[in-house]
Amino acid sequence: MLNYNEFLVTYHHNKNYYFKVFDRLGNLKISQTQINDNLDQFTKYGTFTINDNDVVFVWSDSRNEQKGYDIFAKSIKKNIITAINEKEGEVYPSNFSLSQNYPNPFNPTTKIKFSTSPFNPSPYQGEGNRERLVTLKVYDILGNEIATLVDEKKPPGNYEVEFDAGGLASGTYIYQLKAGEFTKAKKLLLLK
Repeated sequence: MLNYNEFLVTYHHNKNYYFKVFDRLGNLKISQTQINDNLDQFTKYGTFTINDNDVVFVWSDSRNEQKGYDIFAKSIKKNIITAINEKEGEVYPSNFSLSQNYPNPFNPTTKIKFSTSPFNPSPYQGEGNRERLVTLKVYDILGNEIATLVDEKKPPGNYEVEFDAGGLASGTYIYQLKAGEFTKAKKLLLLK
């Protein structure tokens, strides 16, 4: 139970771990929202606990094939979950994520997937705008900016961009996603 009026339900489907939120009358308030990272690995034994400010989800998945199943957790602020007022049919990712580019190594193009999630707008902004400024940039190993792939406001959702490194030399590069307070970077390898 998230609060006196909303209930959280978790379940597994197609290798992943999801939650939904219902009101006390059983009406769906938040549709299927993925909890685990989308790694194409089997998940099992999902559970969660709720305290004053957070919902902590715990599950086991097989992302490290040499070790078998491992235990993972994710904490999401309760006010972020309950602030989502989604339209019928919309499904948003439950967190920000930046996937490893594919293919990697690559020559000369590769694809980068990322997702942005809803945020809790300031009470002074009314309903607020669920869009936020998202930047995805590529840097060389010395930290020099090489390319800007995304630099715009984006609504919550899953995205994919293509990076064409045709004019660059072989080597290791870094790509970095920034969205609000979220920042994550990964390496990519260009082989010509």
